[in-house]
Amino acid sequence: MTTGAIERPGRAPGLCVMAVLLLAVAGSDGVRGGRRRSRRRQTDDERRKGLRLLLSFWEAIGYEQALTSCEESGVSTTGTDIRCAFDIHAIRSDEIGLGPYTGSSFDVTVHDGQVVAISQAFELGQFSPQMWEPFASWVSSKHPNDFVAMYTGSGSDSLLSEESIRLWERRSREYVEKVAG
Repeated sequence: MTTGAIERPGRAPGLCVMAVLLLAVAGSDGVRGGRRRSRRRQTDDERRKGLRLLLSFWEAIGYEQALTSCEESGVSTTGTDIRCAFDIHAIRSDEIGLGPYTGSSFDVTVHDGQVVAISQAFELGQFSPQMWEPFASWVSSKHPNDFVAMYTGSGSDSLLSEESIRLWERRSREYVEKVAG
């Protein structure tokens, strides 16, 4: 992969840039959405399924990202480091007039023309109190059975399954109607 694929900032669906980068490092240990999930090495099938669920989830919640910059941040023996900043919309925030949410980024290390590492950081300082928490609270009160299928514990993280993704799409659309209606 060359850096030319990520040098042109602009609006891109969340399914494109991160998907390409995640696929580029799909052989690494436990990569899923940029977070290490367990110490056990995932099989190729598990990684593909996890990536498919993550991409379906992003699509279901109307995730969009707009790259705002991509810049070389350093060179070392491990490769060239590139940091790309991006803004996001999620849980259909754009449909209710909120966001975009700024400050998120991903770091890519390229060595000999290959992506060898990737990490991401979502800045949730504004997104969480404006979208995540109110939506989770609404789902919990209006659709408590769905809440259990969509979230872990008290709602701090999403569960990814085919069933939960269908619920995320349905409930996020319903939430937009309620809030923007």
